Amino acid sequence: NYRSGFVWRVMRRNPSIRRGLERAGFTGGWLDGKPATQ
Repeated sequence: NYRSGFVWRVMRRNPSIRRGLERAGFTGGWLDGKPATQ
């Protein structure tokens, strides 16, 4: 993960994780942008 960022890319693409973070009150950073696709 440290070298490739794979885990973070997978996490950002997961709509359930994104929705959960937003419901928990997290904002800013990559949550403000479009979901990462690659």
